[in-house]
Parts: sequence; structure tokens; C-alpha cells
Amino acid sequence: MTKILVVDDEEDLEHLIKNMFRKEINNKIYSMIFARNGKEALDLLETNPDVDVILSDINMPVMDGLELLSILNKRDLLLKSVMISAYGDMSSIRNAMNLGAFDFITKPIDRQDLSITIEKTIQTVQQARSSIEMNNKLRLEKDNAEQSEKFKRQFLANMSHEIRTPMNAVLGFTNILLNRNPREDQIFYLDGIKKSSETLLNIINDILDLSKIEAGKLELESIAFQLKEIFSQVVHLVKRVSTEKDIEVISLINDNISVLKGDPTRLFQILMNLAGNAVKFTNKGSVTLQAEYLEELSKDDFQTIRFSVIDTGIGIPADKQKTIFEKFDQANISDTRNYGGTGLGLSIAKQLVELHNSQIEVESEEGKGTRFSFSIQFQKGHLHNVQETNQTKKMDGSVLNGLKILVVDDVEYNRIIARDTLEMNSNVSIFLASNGQEAIKLLSENDIDVILMDVQMPEMNGYEATMYIRNNFEKPKADVPILALTAGVMREEVEKCKNAGMNDYIPKPFKTSELIGTIAKNLHLKAEYSDTTTKVIEMEKGASNASGITNLEYLIGFCEGNEEKIKKYIRIFIQSSTILCEKIEKAIQENDAIFIADLLHGSRTKLNMMGMKDQFEKTFVLEEFCRTNGDITEIKNNLLTFVSEIKLASGELKYFSLQGE
Repeated sequence: MTKILVVDDEEDLEHLIKNMFRKEINNKIYSMIFARNGKEALDLLETNPDVDVILSDINMPVMDGLELLSILNKRDLLLKSVMISAYGDMSSIRNAMNLGAFDFITKPIDRQDLSITIEKTIQTVQQARSSIEMNNKLRLEKDNAEQSEKFKRQFLANMSHEIRTPMNAVLGFTNILLNRNPREDQIFYLDGIKKSSETLLNIINDILDLSKIEAGKLELESIAFQLKEIFSQVVHLVKRVSTEKDIEVISLINDNISVLKGDPTRLFQILMNLAGNAVKFTNKGSVTLQAEYLEELSKDDFQTIRFSVIDTGIGIPADKQKTIFEKFDQANISDTRNYGGTGLGLSIAKQLVELHNSQIEVESEEGKGTRFSFSIQFQKGHLHNVQETNQTKKMDGSVLNGLKILVVDDVEYNRIIARDTLEMNSNVSIFLASNGQEAIKLLSENDIDVILMDVQMPEMNGYEATMYIRNNFEKPKADVPILALTAGVMREEVEKCKNAGMNDYIPKPFKTSELIGTIAKNLHLKAEYSDTTTKVIEMEKGASNASGITNLEYLIGFCEGNEEKIKKYIRIFIQSSTILCEKIEKAIQENDAIFIADLLHGSRTKLNMMGMKDQFEKTFVLEEFCRTNGDITEIKNNLLTFVSEIKLASGELKYFSLQGE
């Protein structure tokens, strides 16, 4: 029901209006209330805020219609007024319209004219109110969505922090133990811990990346890089996870692709997700990474590159090809059980490609394989910029020699990991603090070169400590480089660190190379650099050119391309395999089947480490025969062949380990 307020000092007009709209009033289409002047009208509006339309005379005692109109327009923009004026009083009508009157009618009042005017006014009021209600509803929905997204991001940030903190201890202590000459059986277990932890960390990173992309918080970098290095890293990691499969990993890059400028981290992530997916669903054959230069789409300072990841795996059913990019989706529900994974990899790859203004195309045939392709346009980069970027990543720990480093963290494990990692790689002096107050005291008493600062700590957190140092210490201590070493990885957290006055940021769990490189970068330290990537490639070629007994791809991956570590494990193998062969030969002479079975059982870790797949598998058959039969007469020749192969592998590895010395 529409409520109408009629304002006029003439009592006869009230009777006229009631009579004109008697039917509408009786049918409760209109409800009408009456006032004799503007002041009475304002008083009635206080008790009747639901009035829709005002019919007001202009000339009235106490408060006229023009004054009423000027007040109403300040109070309620939705309330529409129709002014009633004597015929020919155009000056008053003009003033009323300038003050915001919706329309006007003249006396004597025509019933049809008034009815049409009221209906038109009511329609306008209803449309305006509907629009406001819709806008309010949309605003509320938007606010709720933003609040929900905020809670979601906060939950993910908290979850990530709570998982990364203990993960820092797991990975940190594992890496420390791996660098302290563990036994061969211990290496196997430690490597299992490391791989499992890295898998969990990758899942966490995938979830966070997905959240950043969906929230529009992920920004692409623009730095120079060489495509061959990205491909080398992807191939290197893919080979690590494909060691138990009969898969060839192939890398094909056009020679005319120059240095590129873009986001190498996100390109690596796209290719790694696609290649990892390809390996997961390929049991034999090959996985190929390909980069083609599209000359027809390249001009001036830009190059367009078409990337393809091709496999000979199980393929994707035609009816599933449109859904594989959905979050948590796999082509078949049984795939999760058979192949593992979260179903996030392809979704993230797709959205990262879309951030590059491109689309992923998929071609697949069940039982024959799949091809994923996408094209990205890059600016041309410069080689010297690539070298500057790589130097930080590949910097040797000796560059930090002589530094005094303050590590601030409330968790003792984290302090020990940072200390031991730095001391294993550099000749440094480490100071430890468990909160911001202790850090400030140690800084006041010592000449500290750099501070590694946790953020969330009791008594005084990292933000407060940093701001105190910047505002209360004299130079040069006030300018000491402060690097956030924290499990908080959301962009808001990184920005908060920088706003507090921190120079840089290192996420937990950290990589040794990243820790050393970031410290060196912020202290502007220079050192001699070795091209680790090139050495890894050369070593992989050397491994693949061997006689076929050994395959060092697993070892290279395990040691993360560290040449010194690789050669150390090779030397350990050569020494231990010599003893193993002597013991087996002696046990053969004594027909000691059980002792041989024990020796075979204990040899598996070293054989697996050196990629001796055939010999690794032989140990199971030979061991079972020895334990079951208690006699080696029937397999004596097999055992002697096994020993010969171990000796041949030792000679092969000895030659390999001496290369470059």
C-alpha cells in the first residue's frame, strides 16, 4: 500500500482528495494523511517514516511548500514531492523544480491528471527503492564474500605458518644429518624423510598459490633468464621422480631462442606441474619438454615461445578433457589411489598460464598419450642480467666467512638449524636470541653484520624489534641489514616485514643456497661463482654415457647437483663395495648362504644410490634363494657374476669421479 502525505492549508482540498480516491483508499491501494502546513508535515513524517509521496501546496502559513521542499531534500532523497500551485504561478513552480520537486499540478485539480502524476511518482519511488535494495544486497554479498575470503586467507596463512615451522625443523635437521657422513642405511631413511617433507611442502605451496591466484594477489616478475636453465631444472627433477619407471625424459629447445625477460619461477612451476603430471601417468616410453620459437608471432623486442609437454602415457578420455583443469579433479576417481596427488597441479598450471594472457591446449588419446601446449610472449633479455641473478643463487658459503650473524627465533630448533647450516658452510660467528629484547641487547653489545629475524615471538616480536633498532640505535647499527626468517609467506606478511623496516625475506623451510645468497646480496658481497647447472648437466651426460651398470641421475638429484657431495658418495661406494665383494667371495668359498643373504640385503641402499637397478633387483632373488635353500651351489655362478658387476661399477665410478680433477 502506498502512503501519501497531502500538505495544504485548505480544508476543502482534504475532502476533495479523499473523494477523488475513495475507491483506492477503500481497497487499501492508497493510505492518505493530511497536514495544514510544512511544520505539521515534518512532525507527521517523524511518526510516519514510510511515506512514499508528498502532495504539497506552495503557499501556506507557518512553513510554505518551498521551505518544506528544501528541508525534505536534505533528509530523504528517495521521498518524492509533487507541488500543487495556482494556475499561472510559473515563478513558484520554477523555484520548486529547482529545489528538487519531482513534478507539479495546477489548481483546479483534474482527477485524471493527479492520478497519472501520482502513479508516475510512485513508480519512480519504487524503482529507486528497489535499486537501493538491490545495491544494498549486492554490497552485503560483496562484503560477506570479502570477509569470507579474508578469513580463508587468514586460515591458510595460519595453517601454512603452523606447518612450515615444524617442517623447518624436519628438513633442516635432515639436511644437517645428511652432511655429517651418515651410514648408507641411514642415508636411505634420511632421504625418505626429506622427500616426504618436500612433497608435503609442495602441497602446502600449491594450496597457497591457488589462493593467491584466486584472490588476484599473485603478481608476475619481470627478470632476465635463460630457458635452457629452466628446462634443465625441470628435467633434472622429473628424472629424480621417474627413476623407478622405464621413461626417457627428453628436452628440445630451438637454438634461436634468446635470453628472455619474464617470470622464470612461474614458468618453471607451470612446466614442472605439467611434466610431473606426465611422469605420473606414464609407465613406459617418454616425456618430452619442447620449446619452439614462433617467428610469425614475434616482433621487435618480443619473442613468442610455444611450450609443449608430451607423454606416451595412459591418455585422457575425451569426456574428461574439459574437467581435468578443475581443482581437485582427476580423470578417474581411481587415479587418486593409483597415482596419488591432490589434483591441484593442472589447475594451478592453467591459471598461471592465463596470468600470462594465454591458454593451455590439450590433445590426448586413451592408451597413446597426451600433449599439453601453451604460448607466451616474452621480452628479450640481456645475458649479463641473467648472470647477476644466477650468482646470488649459486654463491658458495665461503663468501660469508668472517661475518657476525645474529639469529633471532623463539623456537630453539630453528635457532640451531640456522646456526648449524651457516657454520657447516661458512666460517662465521653466530649469536643466538630467543626474542626481540634479547636481540636488541646482543646488538648493543656486539658489532653484528646481519640479523636473521623471526616475526612471531613472545615479549617483543620481530616487527617491534626491527622498528626499535631503526628508531633508537645510532648508525651504523641502526642500518644493520635485517632479514625476515619466517614461516609466514603470504604477500601481506611479506609487506608487513618490509614496512617494519626489514631489508629482505627468507621463507621457512629455507634452502641453504637461498639463505647464503640472500645474506650475501644484502651485504653486497662478491665471490667467485661456479656454474652448478652446467656441471650437473655434464655429470648427467657422463652418467648416461656409462656402460649401463650405473646411472647417477638419482645420486645427482639426491645431492642437488653438489659435485663435492656426489664424489663423496661415490668414494664411499667404492670403498664399501670392495669390502662387500671380498666378503661375498669368501662366503661363497665357505658356502655360507645365510651370511651372503645378509650381505645382499645390506647392499641395496648403496646399489639404489648408484642407480644399479638390475643389480638391486637381483639381490631380492639371490637373497630369497640363500635363505630358503641354505646352499649356494646352484647360484654360485650368479653370485660371481653379481660380484663382477659390482667391481665393474666401482671401476666405472672411479673413472667418473676423477673427471675434472
